[in-house]
Amino acid sequence: MVHPSLGNAFFNNGDGSFKSGAYTSRSWDAGSGIGVSARVSTPIPGPQWQGASIQIGSVWNELKLPDWDRSTGSIP
Repeated sequence: MVHPSLGNAFFNNGDGSFKSGAYTSRSWDAGSGIGVSARVSTPIPGPQWQGASIQIGSVWNELKLPDWDRSTGSIP
């Protein structure tokens, strides 16, 4: 999406039950370090809790990732 003040933006529109977001299967050489620069904006649509995080890591089971349906349960 294009945000009026931020420009190009990622809008995940989560379902309210599971973590949602984006991932890559690409390998990154972190021998000299790795980082991210991000600007985060999140609406507060109601009285329910919400959370936002940015994570970099190799914590998922890449062998199970192709079988994940991406709509139920958390990322494997």
